[in-house]
Parts: sequence; structure tokens; C-alpha cells
Amino acid sequence: MKASPLRLAILTALVAGAMVTSPAFAKTRKHHPQKSSQPAQAQPQAQQESQQIADLKAALEAQKQVAAEQQERLEALESKLNATVDVQRAVTENDAAEKKKEPKLKLGEGLSVQNDKDEVKLYGLLDMTLRSRTNANTQGNTLRDMTTGYLSGSRWGIQGKHKLGFDDGTMNAIYKLESEYLLRDGSLDTDNVLFNRDAWIGVESKTLGRVTLGRQNTLGRDFAEVYGIPFAKPQVELTEGGWSNTNVSKNGIYYLGGANGTRYNGAIVWKRTFGNLVGGAAYEIGGYNVDDNKLTGPSKFSYGAAEALALAYNGSNWTVAGEYNQSKIAMLTHSTWTVGGNVRFGAGFRINAGYYHYEAEQGAANAAGKRKDDNYTLSASYQPETSKFNYYLSWEGAKAKNAGYTSSGYTLAAFKDTSGVIRTGAGNRDAYAATVIYKVDKRVDFYVFSDYMKTRGGYNDPLTSGYHGTVEVGGGMRLRF
Repeated sequence: MKASPLRLAILTALVAGAMVTSPAFAKTRKHHPQKSSQPAQAQPQAQQESQQIADLKAALEAQKQVAAEQQERLEALESKLNATVDVQRAVTENDAAEKKKEPKLKLGEGLSVQNDKDEVKLYGLLDMTLRSRTNANTQGNTLRDMTTGYLSGSRWGIQGKHKLGFDDGTMNAIYKLESEYLLRDGSLDTDNVLFNRDAWIGVESKTLGRVTLGRQNTLGRDFAEVYGIPFAKPQVELTEGGWSNTNVSKNGIYYLGGANGTRYNGAIVWKRTFGNLVGGAAYEIGGYNVDDNKLTGPSKFSYGAAEALALAYNGSNWTVAGEYNQSKIAMLTHSTWTVGGNVRFGAGFRINAGYYHYEAEQGAANAAGKRKDDNYTLSASYQPETSKFNYYLSWEGAKAKNAGYTSSGYTLAAFKDTSGVIRTGAGNRDAYAATVIYKVDKRVDFYVFSDYMKTRGGYNDPLTSGYHGTVEVGGGMRLRF
């Protein structure tokens, strides 16, 4: 059947359209483009792509500009924040510095006021005792009274320090004024002397140690307390020590005295630690009258002069100490050397023991001969951490040879003026004491005690009123503020 011309034209058009739209034909055209159609189709497409690239570049530049502006704002805010923090820090540091300079009050064992340079402390102690003592007079009567504290003398004081800044900032100026009074009537313990316990000034530092000038404890008191009585602190320190006050077994303290009793007048005292070692030296300037504390003139410059050396070692659970002191009293030489220590066991148990040897010239130009005493102390304490009760026992025994008597016939205490001695004697003195302390807290104690003293031979103690013994019992209350 013969196709018509119209039908052939339609079929040709359909085949041509199919070829143009087919992938194979498109691929063929890509590799073999027709010259007649390229300019008309490629030119608009290139222009469109160029415009898109230009638009993208413009958008990118705009975003970069925005980012730069944001970075500038961020840096400005950060700078402002740092400046604000610096100002606040400076204000805080300034406030802290000003606050540090302001006096601070602390109330504990004493009232303390301090700032960055100074510290001043007001403190005190009250001790009142009720007691009964046999053979209180020559008739053998028993005395029942309210008396000065058995354990401690009542006192008030002021002590402080001022930072000097030398020696790597460890050097301080230090001072102390302390007065003892009688609680039963409010009178001074020593007539016409306000600061009878302490009145000194000095300096302390890590390199120098501690140097004090004025009225203060004898050096021997501070070193021998660790074995002389059971109540004292267990280790030798640079600060002053303390003994019990009126109990009969504290006789050892008098062997550690000088022309002014158990305290120096006008003395220079040095102490320093060398690791576990503690060393000390003291010199009491002479030329003073013991009775009225006035200069007696160049001819008696050595009157009241004293020298002392001491050394101690503080172990982990034991301490040993020794001391030598010498004094000129009314141009006569008195001296003591002593050694002792303590051992601390577990559960608060401690034993103390010491020995003292005392010699003194007596009479005008030593006409009465030299006195020689040997004194021994032994004591124990039990202070359990789990109990508020503390327990103390002590014994002290003295053997005196060629000891001078007072005009009343009593044996002179150590380091008393022996220039008027005419009569001497030999004898023994033994004292025993037991004490129980109930510690309510760090500031308040209640206590009971009993002690007994016995003399033999020619030893005549004034506490026995000419008899050969006395018994004392009592109790009291002690408060620190």
C-alpha cells in the first residue's frame, strides 16, 4: 500500500523529534555541535552564570563586612568587661587592705585587738582558795581562811607585739605588763608595785630568738618548770613559764631565784630554739637595793647582779633541761645548778623528776661558812583526754647543810640575804601533795587538794610555826579571761 505524501511528512517529523530528545542524540550533539545553533544558545547561559558568580561574591563580601563589624563589637565588649573586672578587683583588694588595717576584736582567753601591724591582748586570771592548815601559829592552832590561789596567783595583764618587718618579716617588738592582786580584798600582791609579775619590752625573730629587758621570770624558772611541778607545760618554750602558787611542794622554785626572789629586776634575757634544742642566757644588772629598788651607788654595783645559762631538749615524748645561775646578794655569792626532765606516756600520763644543788656564802665576809643544799623533786600527772578530771601527785625533799637561820630561828630560803647569818644548822624537809582538778572548759576549773610537810633535824620551816609538820586541805575555783 502506497503511503500518501501527508503521511510521510508526519512520520518524518515524529522521527526527527524523537531523535532530538533522545540521550544518544544529545550526546552526539555535544561532541558534534551544529555551527548554526551555538551562538544563539550558549551566550545567554554564560551571562547567567557570570551574574550568579558576581552575586555570590557580593554576598560573601557583605557577610565578611558583617563578621568584621561583629568582631569589633565583641572585642570592644571584651575590653569593657576586662576593665570592669580590673576595677572591681582593685576595689575588692583595697577594701580588703582597709579591712585588714581596721582593728579586729577577738574574745577567747583574753580580749585581743589586732590589725596588720599590731596585736594587743588584755587578759587575766582569778583563783580563790578555801583551806584549812594545821600548826598555823606557835600555839599550834588550825587556820581556816580564804586565801590567795593555791594553783595560781590572781592577775591581770597586757601583752602585745608590733611587726617590724626585718628578718624576712619575722621580727616583732614585744612587751608585757602583768600585775598580781589578792582576790579576797583587792589589794596588790606587792605593796607599792603595780606590775610586780612582769614589766618588760623586747624583740623576737626567727634568727635572733627572743630578747627581753626589764622585770621578768628568772631563767631557771622557765627551764626547770617542766620537771619541778606536775602542773606545768611539758616542754621548754620561749615564753615565760609558771609554777604553782602556794602549795608546799613548790620549794624548788626558790633555788632558781636571785636577789629579787624568783623574778629579775632590770634584766636582759635571751632565748632561742635550735631545732629541738632551746638555749637561754640571762644577766641581771646590779647596783639596785632589793628593798626599795633604788641605786645604791658605784661601791655596790654588784649588789643584786645575776648571771644564768640554760639548755633544754624537747623530744617527741620527753624533755630534759639544765640550768646554772649565780647571784651577788650583799656582796655574797649564791649559786644553783639543776637538771631534770619528764617522760610522757600514752593516755595523758606523765612523770617528772629533777635535782637542784644550791650553795651560798653566809655571814660577813662568809664568816658563817658556805651553805650547801640538795633538793629533789618527783611528780606525776594523769590528764586523760576523755575525762574532765585531771590528777596530780608530787614529792619534794630537801637536805640542807650549814643553813643559816633568820633572827626568828627559821631556816632561810634559798637566795635570801645571808650577810647577817650568825647561827646555822642542818636538817631535812619533805613535802607531799595531791590535787584533783575538774576542768569545766578551757577557762574554768574547780579543784581540791591536800598536802603534808614534815621537817627533821635542824630544818625549821616558817610554815610549821616551829613544829615539825603541817597538814593542809582545801579547794578552790580558777577562771581565766
